[in-house]
Amino acid sequence: MNRVDLLSVFRILCITVGVVMGSGRISAQDLYIGMAEVNITPPVGYPHYRGISTGVSDSLFAKAIYFGQGDEQVVIVECDLLWVSRSLSTDVRQEVVDKTDLSYQNIMIAGTHSHTSPAYYEDIMELNEHRRDPDFEHVQINGMEYAQWLRLRIVKVILQAKENSVPGQLKTGSREIKDLSFNRRYLMADGRVKTNPGFQNPAAILPTGPIDPEVGMLMITDPEGRTIGSVVNFSLHTDTQGSTEFSGDFPAYLSSALKGTYGQSFISFYGQGACGDLNHYNTKVKKQLTSEQIGNRLADVFRDQEESFKSIGQPFLRAATEIVYVPLQDFTPEELAWALDQR
Repeated sequence: MNRVDLLSVFRILCITVGVVMGSGRISAQDLYIGMAEVNITPPVGYPHYRGISTGVSDSLFAKAIYFGQGDEQVVIVECDLLWVSRSLSTDVRQEVVDKTDLSYQNIMIAGTHSHTSPAYYEDIMELNEHRRDPDFEHVQINGMEYAQWLRLRIVKVILQAKENSVPGQLKTGSREIKDLSFNRRYLMADGRVKTNPGFQNPAAILPTGPIDPEVGMLMITDPEGRTIGSVVNFSLHTDTQGSTEFSGDFPAYLSSALKGTYGQSFISFYGQGACGDLNHYNTKVKKQLTSEQIGNRLADVFRDQEESFKSIGQPFLRAATEIVYVPLQDFTPEELAWALDQR
């Protein structure tokens, strides 16, 4: 592999930072890499995507990767959140710029899209507001609203990743898995398209689109070959856990499994792929895979493929930013009423 486009590893944002590293030219400068993770779990009782949180299945994290070479610096952050609001992203990036020599446009902050994460933003609150008492009291952390505390935590993880940076080495690999994700939109016998048509529904003819079976993998080590962390990219809705307990979903089990292999200081970074139409529901079987089974399966793939990973010899780092505006679909009240009537 002569060239690695990390944008293919982090296919997750409409606002994107393209990070290109390759061995096609000689660089006399070391590539510095740093990783860090911080806990961002709210107190129990804080609003959850599905209502009010009732517990913590596993802790939520914000994880950061710093890349630096010469004057070029890039940071990518992934949070166990349904999504990262524009206001949170801009506030974090501006604070980091004020405290460091990092460029605003070279900081990318995204969410894993976990459906068992906090409703920290008003748009998330609205999604399932019918499931929570309108008179609920916000639980604060050290006298702060969670959203304010969350901003400070993400700033902290970026600063830690930069501080942790050392001359690093990269190895990459990939493999296809075709039995973990499934397209959830089906063409039905009556011509309609239905999401999750149910177990062996005879009216479900075929999926309306493909899946993305590729697991993209990146191993990060120091000059002595000691492991620092990994990036795993896969396209699958992080909605396999269920419940109103906080959870990072299957990426949390992936992280736990890899820490069990490489040590507790190892940082497992999950880069969510394009998963809008993809989930873990196999309509051919009644019993679906659990979050733990999916996470462990991805960990097995990473460990099994490690021996075949290819090194990037003398990497060079470049970054570019582009804002992509994606238009929303527009429906008339009559069309919406018809769609609701067809459910």
